[in-house]
Parts: sequence; C-alpha cells; structure tokens
Amino acid sequence: MIGIGLDFGTTNTTVAVANGGQITYLTLDPLANPATVMPTALYIRRTMDHTVGSIAIASYLGDNAGRVVRLRKIDIGAIAMTVNASDGGSAPGHSEGDAVEVAVRVRGDDDAELPGRLFRGLKSYLGIRTHERFKVFHRQFRTVALVTLILSEIRRSVEASGRTIDGGLHIGRPVRFVGDDDANHIAMARMEEACRNAGFSDFTFYPEPVAASLSYLHSRSMAERDADRAAPPRRGLLAAANEARRGEPQLLLTFDFGGGTLDLCLLESRDGQFRVRGTEGLPLGGNHIDQLIIKRLVFPELGEGAPIKSAQHLGRADTVFPFYRYADYLLNWQMAYMMNQPDLMDTLFAGIRSGPDQQRKLGRLWRLVRGNYAYALLNATERAKARLSEREQTAIALPEIDLEVPFDRARLEQILEPAVEEIGNAVATLLSKTGVAADQVDRVVCTGGSSQLLPVQARLEELFPGRIERFDFYRSIAGGLALASARGYRHDLP
Repeated sequence: MIGIGLDFGTTNTTVAVANGGQITYLTLDPLANPATVMPTALYIRRTMDHTVGSIAIASYLGDNAGRVVRLRKIDIGAIAMTVNASDGGSAPGHSEGDAVEVAVRVRGDDDAELPGRLFRGLKSYLGIRTHERFKVFHRQFRTVALVTLILSEIRRSVEASGRTIDGGLHIGRPVRFVGDDDANHIAMARMEEACRNAGFSDFTFYPEPVAASLSYLHSRSMAERDADRAAPPRRGLLAAANEARRGEPQLLLTFDFGGGTLDLCLLESRDGQFRVRGTEGLPLGGNHIDQLIIKRLVFPELGEGAPIKSAQHLGRADTVFPFYRYADYLLNWQMAYMMNQPDLMDTLFAGIRSGPDQQRKLGRLWRLVRGNYAYALLNATERAKARLSEREQTAIALPEIDLEVPFDRARLEQILEPAVEEIGNAVATLLSKTGVAADQVDRVVCTGGSSQLLPVQARLEELFPGRIERFDFYRSIAGGLALASARGYRHDLP
C-alpha cells in the first residue's frame, strides 16, 4: 500500500511517499535547496494574491528591503462601551445610576505603503487561543485561513506529482503545541479545520517523534538488508551471535528538536516490531533560541541600556533610553513597522543626539526601523547560530545598519544554559515516567535543525555517552509519516 506523509513544520514543510520499502520525497519548492524542503512561509500582497515557500520570502525581501515606512492614522472602527450615568454627565432620558451604552471611535497607525504581509512560524500560533486572527491590510484573516492557503498549495504540489490523496495521508503533530494547558486541543481543532478547507478529506494526525523513530528504524533495516546481500555467507559462532543480537529488544530515544518545539519518543523495537514506551514535549525550539541570542547580544548594540539626556540643554545624560518600548517589536518582526510611530521615532531621535556612543548604537536602531530590516536581523542571527556548529567563532552581521557583533561557541553555550537545562529536565521526565534508566537506552537519534547546536549535543553526550547518532535533520518526520500511512498505524496523544 502507498502512504503519504506531510510534515507541516514551524520552519519547513516536507512531503514523502512510501511505496513498499521505498521512500521518495516530493518537490515542493523548486527554488529551495533541496527542493523537497519548502520554507513554511506565506506572503499576501495588498492585491490579496499570495505565494508560498521560497518565492514568498524572496517577494517579501524584494518588496521591503530598504523601504522607508510611513505610518498614517486610520479609522479602525467603533468599540461599544457600557458606562453608568451620573449627575455630571448623564445622557438625556437616563437617570443617575442607569447603564448607558456609548460607541467610541478608535483610530490607529497603519503602514500606508506596505506592499505585502509575510507570515512564518504560523504553526507556533495554532495553540494560542488569543491568536485567532491576523490583520492583513483591510481584512481580518483567521489563523486557520492562513494555514489553509499554505496547505492548499501543498495539496496542488502533491497532485501535480501524479499522486492522489484520496487514500488518506498522515500529518505530523508535536507532542505539545506552543501555548497554555489547552494548547493541544485548540491547535488540533484548528489544524483539522485547515486541512479540510484545503481539500484533505481523509487524514490522520500522528506524533512527529514517533514518525522520526519509524524513519530511522526503516533506514537502519534497509542498510542491514543491503549489507547482508553484499556480504558473503556467514558461518559458525559469528553468524549465530549476529542473529541473537538482532532478536534482542532495542531501546531507542528519538530527540526531535526543530524550529518550534522539542519532541521526544522512547521506543522499544524487536525483530521489525516496535512499541512506544512514552513521549514528552517541550514548547521550545530554534525560533525561541534566536530571540534569546538577539536579546543578549544584539539589543545592547541597538541602544539597550544607553544613557541619554532627557533634555538637550543638559550637560550630561540623566536617564536611560526606554528600549523596552521597542523590544517586542524587534522580536516580533512582523509588527516591527509599528516602531515608526511618531512618538517612538521622536524618542529615538532625541536619544541619538545625546552623544557619540548613543549616536552609534541608537543610529543602528534608527536605520533598522526606517529601512525595515527586522526580518533581515533575524535571518542574520539564525545564520550565525548555524555557523557555530562548524566553526569556533563568527559574527552576527547586518551591514545595512552597520552591525557586526562577535559571536563564539562559549557565548552560545552561556546563552543556551537555561534552555539546555529545560531540555535535560524533559529527558529526565520521559525516562522517569517510562521507568527507564539513562544507561538502558541503546541509541539516541537526533533530528531537526536545532538538534545540531553544540551545547545541546554536549548535554546529550553527557547523558548518553557514545550513543548519539544524527539522522536526516529535515526529512525524517515526513518519511516516518509516509511509512505510518502505508502501514495504517495510529497513535493517539492526550
């Protein structure tokens, strides 16, 4: 039976097809490298046409890089308010103490020349109750509707490959979505609605770390089969020992650390069969780590903590620049244009005039705001983080705003210390609830881009010395989902 697996990820999306023992990955994004791994991105222009994947990101950068943002006041609408009437201001026909409903007009700031909105990491919003809608120009889009647009393009790509999805497919889900205690319930309901809206009529949600485990077991099984075919016949005690070893149960811990979440699975396998002993999840991923790095390393270079003059006639600085008013906009790059509000820009300009050091640091922030470089800053940070897996030191560089922040492995380890501690606690929780000791685990399989971070690898090596294996960072989940689909596997999570 043929099975199809869809890994709709926070950062990237992949689709795999399993046919017998063969797994193939479909081309979703010809501009991506590889073309089988599509950035989970959506770009909606003011005309309401949209693109997804690499072309969405390229369109956003092309339309916005260096663009000067100009905000204008717009009428957002009316808010109905209920107040108590009083002697001083009671409405005609109402007595003191009566409840009176009044309508208050609300005005806000709008980026009048914004050519389009780029959305990334939508999966991280699925489980957050308050993120029900996003404003896109003059319309309100439900989170479900935005996800539907991406899934619809994926469905068209699958069909263009000659595959049919009428037979059903498996779609990945994390152990724990980002959000409060009810995040899983909210996210699954929204994801199910989006899938149906996109034309998927027969689908099953399947835990992502379990799928990654299946992909690894399948890969190992295929490798052993090929080795057996290539090797000469084995005889005597060696052959018997190898056969006995294959019959022993193996405990496999899959460590899936991606852009949005950390997902763990402890699985027992024997003779081609498997049993899931337990799963554990943490709403922590690469996106959160990028924000930590920006806060610790970049914020001070943009003026955080800078002493400034509250009035220009003063001889020296007497207060601190109110960086907190800009911080959330910088971390949430999709709303960074709001820093162009007149009062924020006036405060920034006054700070720049406080002295040479303030001019240098706050000048960077000024150029970032006016040139719309918040997304470019995030990309520069993510690239620098990735480079530290290959070299001892690098820099977070954004020449457009004259920014170059030295960054080395020791600093990364320091920044990630609290996150690594959380990761260690999640692993300990999984082992505890399954009654397994760390030294009983035969192998730890690391997948997902964030699992490559050296501080994370060091912690795992400390817990499971000599048993760490890296495996297909970006496609393992989709491959396992396709296998689960072909074999009709189900696995429910609370």
